[in-house]
Amino acid sequence: MTIRRVDWEQATILKIGGRVRVLDGRITQAKKVIEVNISDTYHGKNNVVDIKADAHSLPMLSDESVDFIASAGTIEHLTNPLKALYEWKRILKTGGLMYAGIPYYKKTFDHTRSVTPLGHLIDDYEKNIGLDDKTHIEEFMKNHDSTRDFVYPDYDTWYANYMTNPQIYTHYHVFDLSLVREMMTYLGFETIKIFYSAVDVEYYGRKIK
Repeated sequence: MTIRRVDWEQATILKIGGRVRVLDGRITQAKKVIEVNISDTYHGKNNVVDIKADAHSLPMLSDESVDFIASAGTIEHLTNPLKALYEWKRILKTGGLMYAGIPYYKKTFDHTRSVTPLGHLIDDYEKNIGLDDKTHIEEFMKNHDSTRDFVYPDYDTWYANYMTNPQIYTHYHVFDLSLVREMMTYLGFETIKIFYSAVDVEYYGRKIK
Protein backbone atom coordinates (compact mmCIF):
# COMPACT_ATOMS: atom_id res chain seq x y z
CA MET A 1 0.00 0.00 0.00
CA THR A 2 1.11 3.54 -0.78
CA ILE A 3 -0.46 6.81 0.30
CA ARG A 4 -2.13 7.15 -3.10
CA ARG A 5 -3.83 3.78 -2.62
CA VAL A 6 -5.23 4.46 0.85
CA ASP A 7 -9.02 4.22 0.86
CA TRP A 8 -9.39 7.39 2.90
CA GLU A 9 -13.18 7.17 3.13
CA GLN A 10 -12.84 3.83 4.94
CA ALA A 11 -9.71 4.68 6.93
CA THR A 12 -9.29 5.29 10.64
CA ILE A 13 -6.53 7.81 11.21
CA LEU A 14 -4.65 8.43 14.43
CA LYS A 15 -3.32 11.99 14.47
CA ILE A 16 -0.79 12.67 17.22
CA GLY A 17 0.16 16.23 18.09
CA GLY A 18 -0.82 19.30 16.14
CA ARG A 19 -1.94 19.99 12.60
CA VAL A 20 -0.47 17.90 9.77
CA ARG A 21 -0.74 20.46 6.99
CA VAL A 22 0.61 18.30 4.16
CA LEU A 23 -2.22 15.79 4.71
CA ASP A 24 -5.07 18.16 5.60
CA GLY A 25 -7.05 17.36 2.46
CA ARG A 26 -6.76 13.61 2.85
CA ILE A 27 -7.40 13.56 6.60
CA THR A 28 -10.71 15.38 6.18
CA GLN A 29 -11.86 12.54 3.89
CA ALA A 30 -11.27 9.84 6.50
CA LYS A 31 -14.01 7.71 7.97
CA LYS A 32 -12.69 8.43 11.47
CA VAL A 33 -9.95 10.65 12.89
CA ILE A 34 -8.68 10.24 16.46
CA GLU A 35 -6.84 13.33 17.70
CA VAL A 36 -4.30 12.82 20.50
CA ASN A 37 -2.56 15.68 22.27
CA ILE A 38 -0.99 16.18 25.67
CA SER A 39 -2.14 19.80 25.87
CA ASP A 40 -5.30 21.75 25.06
CA THR A 41 -3.24 24.68 23.77
CA TYR A 42 0.07 25.28 22.00
CA HIS A 43 1.63 28.69 21.42
CA GLY A 44 -1.61 30.22 22.67
CA LYS A 45 -3.82 28.41 20.14
CA ASN A 46 -6.38 25.73 20.93
CA ASN A 47 -5.68 22.15 19.88
CA VAL A 48 -8.31 19.73 18.62
CA VAL A 49 -8.24 16.95 21.23
CA ASP A 50 -10.22 13.71 21.37
CA ILE A 51 -7.80 12.01 23.74
CA LYS A 52 -5.71 14.14 26.10
CA ALA A 53 -2.74 11.92 26.87
CA ASP A 54 1.01 11.47 26.86
CA ALA A 55 1.92 10.12 23.40
CA HIS A 56 4.35 7.64 24.99
CA SER A 57 1.44 5.63 26.42
CA LEU A 58 -1.97 5.18 24.78
CA PRO A 59 -3.51 2.11 26.48
CA MET A 60 -7.02 3.31 25.61
CA LEU A 61 -6.34 2.45 21.95
CA SER A 62 -6.45 -1.20 20.86
CA ASP A 63 -3.74 -3.14 19.05
CA GLU A 64 -3.83 -2.85 15.25
CA SER A 65 -6.87 -0.57 15.32
CA VAL A 66 -5.90 2.24 12.93
CA ASP A 67 -4.98 2.33 9.24
CA PHE A 68 -2.81 5.43 9.20
CA ILE A 69 -0.83 7.45 11.73
CA ALA A 70 -0.01 11.09 11.06
CA SER A 71 2.22 13.26 13.22
CA ALA A 72 4.02 16.53 12.57
CA GLY A 73 6.18 18.58 14.91
CA THR A 74 5.80 16.08 17.73
CA ILE A 75 8.60 13.50 17.80
CA GLU A 76 11.26 16.11 18.61
CA HIS A 77 9.26 17.00 21.75
CA LEU A 78 9.31 13.44 23.12
CA THR A 79 11.68 12.49 25.93
CA ASN A 80 11.66 8.86 24.76
CA PRO A 81 10.92 8.72 21.01
CA LEU A 82 11.41 4.96 20.60
CA LYS A 83 9.00 4.20 23.43
CA ALA A 84 6.35 6.41 21.83
CA LEU A 85 6.93 5.05 18.34
CA TYR A 86 6.71 1.44 19.55
CA GLU A 87 3.38 2.38 21.14
CA TRP A 88 2.13 3.98 17.93
CA LYS A 89 3.29 0.93 15.99
CA ARG A 90 1.28 -1.33 18.32
CA ILE A 91 -1.87 0.60 17.43
CA LEU A 92 -1.17 0.63 13.68
CA LYS A 93 -2.41 -2.29 11.59
CA THR A 94 0.24 -4.48 9.97
CA GLY A 95 0.70 -3.02 6.50
CA GLY A 96 -0.63 0.32 7.71
CA LEU A 97 1.12 3.57 6.91
CA MET A 98 2.71 6.28 8.98
CA TYR A 99 3.63 9.87 8.16
CA ALA A 100 6.00 11.82 10.37
CA GLY A 101 7.16 15.39 9.87
CA ILE A 102 10.18 16.18 12.05
CA PRO A 103 12.11 19.48 12.01
CA TYR A 104 15.45 19.27 10.20
CA TYR A 105 17.76 20.86 12.74
CA LYS A 106 19.86 22.83 10.24
CA LYS A 107 16.75 24.77 9.18
CA THR A 108 15.54 25.61 12.69
CA PHE A 109 16.62 27.24 15.93
CA ASP A 110 18.37 23.92 16.76
CA HIS A 111 20.99 24.39 14.04
CA THR A 112 23.93 24.75 16.45
CA ARG A 113 23.13 21.45 18.19
CA SER A 114 24.35 17.99 17.15
CA VAL A 115 22.18 15.25 15.68
CA THR A 116 21.18 12.72 18.33
CA PRO A 117 22.79 9.29 17.72
CA LEU A 118 20.42 6.33 17.41
CA GLY A 119 22.36 4.72 20.25
CA HIS A 120 21.26 7.54 22.55
CA LEU A 121 17.60 6.94 21.65
CA ILE A 122 18.04 3.20 22.27
CA ASP A 123 19.66 3.94 25.63
CA ASP A 124 16.75 6.21 26.60
CA TYR A 125 14.33 3.44 25.65
CA GLU A 126 16.19 0.76 27.62
CA LYS A 127 16.32 3.06 30.67
CA ASN A 128 12.60 3.79 30.26
CA ILE A 129 13.21 7.54 30.36
CA GLY A 130 9.99 9.26 31.40
CA LEU A 131 8.08 12.42 30.63
CA ASP A 132 9.71 14.19 33.58
CA ASP A 133 13.25 13.85 32.16
CA LYS A 134 15.10 17.17 32.12
CA THR A 135 18.42 16.00 30.63
CA HIS A 136 18.28 18.15 27.50
CA ILE A 137 16.50 21.25 28.75
CA GLU A 138 19.63 23.26 29.59
CA GLU A 139 21.25 22.37 26.25
CA PHE A 140 18.07 23.28 24.37
CA MET A 141 17.76 26.67 26.07
CA LYS A 142 21.44 27.50 25.68
CA ASN A 143 21.44 26.75 21.95
CA HIS A 144 18.08 28.21 20.98
CA ASP A 145 18.69 30.70 18.16
CA SER A 146 15.82 33.20 18.25
CA THR A 147 16.76 34.49 14.78
CA ARG A 148 15.58 31.11 13.41
CA ASP A 149 12.35 31.04 15.42
CA PHE A 150 9.28 31.24 13.17
CA VAL A 151 6.85 32.03 16.00
CA TYR A 152 8.53 34.53 18.34
CA PRO A 153 10.42 37.65 17.21
CA ASP A 154 13.08 37.67 19.94
CA TYR A 155 14.58 35.56 22.71
CA ASP A 156 12.75 37.29 25.57
CA THR A 157 9.33 36.74 24.01
CA TRP A 158 10.20 33.12 23.24
CA TYR A 159 11.56 32.55 26.75
CA ALA A 160 8.44 33.98 28.42
CA ASN A 161 6.26 31.53 26.51
CA TYR A 162 8.71 28.64 26.93
CA MET A 163 8.68 28.94 30.71
CA THR A 164 4.90 28.54 30.81
CA ASN A 165 5.42 24.84 30.01
CA PRO A 166 9.00 23.71 29.27
CA GLN A 167 7.87 20.10 29.00
CA ILE A 168 5.89 20.63 25.79
CA TYR A 169 8.16 23.26 24.20
CA THR A 170 11.56 21.55 24.53
CA HIS A 171 13.14 19.83 21.55
CA TYR A 172 14.64 16.92 23.48
CA HIS A 173 16.35 15.36 20.47
CA VAL A 174 17.74 16.60 17.17
CA PHE A 175 17.07 14.94 13.80
CA ASP A 176 18.29 14.77 10.24
CA LEU A 177 17.20 12.51 7.38
CA SER A 178 19.75 9.80 8.14
CA LEU A 179 18.68 9.50 11.77
CA VAL A 180 14.98 9.37 10.89
CA ARG A 181 15.55 6.61 8.33
CA GLU A 182 17.79 4.65 10.72
CA MET A 183 15.33 5.04 13.60
CA MET A 184 12.29 3.92 11.63
CA THR A 185 14.14 0.93 10.15
CA TYR A 186 15.23 -0.07 13.65
CA LEU A 187 11.58 0.05 14.75
CA GLY A 188 10.47 -2.28 11.95
CA PHE A 189 9.08 0.13 9.37
CA GLU A 190 9.70 -0.04 5.64
CA THR A 191 10.56 3.37 4.24
CA ILE A 192 8.33 4.31 1.31
CA LYS A 193 9.55 7.87 0.90
CA ILE A 194 11.77 10.21 2.88
CA PHE A 195 12.95 13.68 1.91
CA TYR A 196 13.79 17.17 3.10
CA SER A 197 11.08 19.79 2.66
CA ALA A 198 11.57 23.48 3.48
CA VAL A 199 12.29 22.92 7.18
CA ASP A 200 11.38 19.29 7.90
CA VAL A 201 12.36 15.71 7.34
CA GLU A 202 9.21 14.17 5.88
CA TYR A 203 8.84 10.42 6.29
CA TYR A 204 6.33 7.93 4.89
CA GLY A 205 6.64 4.33 6.01
CA ARG A 206 4.81 1.02 6.29
CA LYS A 207 4.55 -1.27 9.32
CA ILE A 208 5.96 -4.60 8.18
CA LYS A 209 6.34 -6.47 11.46
